[in-house]
Amino acid sequence: MVSNEKKGAKRRGFTFEDVSIVPAYSTILPGDIDVSTFLTRSIKLNIPIVSAAMDSVTESGMAIRMAQNGGIGIIHHYLSTERQIEEIKKVKRYESWIIDHPFTISPDESLGAVRELMSEHNISGIPVIDKEKLISEAARIVRPDGVIAFTDWIEGKAGLTEAEAERFLTFMKFPNVHDLEGYSDLLAANGCEAIAAEDTGRFGPYVDLYLNMLDMQLTYDALKIVGFDNELMKSMAAEMTFMQQLAHAGKIAQGLFVARKKK
Repeated sequence: MVSNEKKGAKRRGFTFEDVSIVPAYSTILPGDIDVSTFLTRSIKLNIPIVSAAMDSVTESGMAIRMAQNGGIGIIHHYLSTERQIEEIKKVKRYESWIIDHPFTISPDESLGAVRELMSEHNISGIPVIDKEKLISEAARIVRPDGVIAFTDWIEGKAGLTEAEAERFLTFMKFPNVHDLEGYSDLLAANGCEAIAAEDTGRFGPYVDLYLNMLDMQLTYDALKIVGFDNELMKSMAAEMTFMQQLAHAGKIAQGLFVARKKK
């Protein structure tokens, strides 16, 4: 009991653990619930949660986690203008499908240098330019019976026409693109046996998600990247729509590869 001596009244008090709320029976599943809302007329959130613009709460790390879960984080202003820009760039780069100035590495780079670059720019991965040399180097440093695992964009089962392949490689600035069999052969040529070589089925949904984000939230950011060049923006939109068509037609996919080095 909690006593209030001034008023002579007694009131019952409860701690957090004293109360249990028992949910009623429901046939509604969590996946059927839509709690999305709009922060502004053009910015849609999948969950109605915004992290505060406080120096002890939101910088790039929090903003990234909020975005991954459907909310949004507001970067605080207790930073120099340059630091604020860097924090925002870290968020925009994280899991972005198309990046205007990507960081790339060659297979000759050390793992320490790669980790340092990823930590400095808060990115989750760095594309390797020479894929053939990458496989060769990975096979060289892995011990016998060791495992190599990676994902990469591949030519899908439906296959690309010569014109489609040229357009895709030009837009993505890739020297070439392998299919599942091509990567398996490349692994075999370097003394590795493919344990798994499969299409993850994620590429199409990734493209859909990116284009939806671009349309709903990132139009201004994309225009800013291209210097507010509307013609260039239209051209890029046409290429991304082309990529979407390739993905859903099964002509471009994300491949998952796991291989074991032979003894």
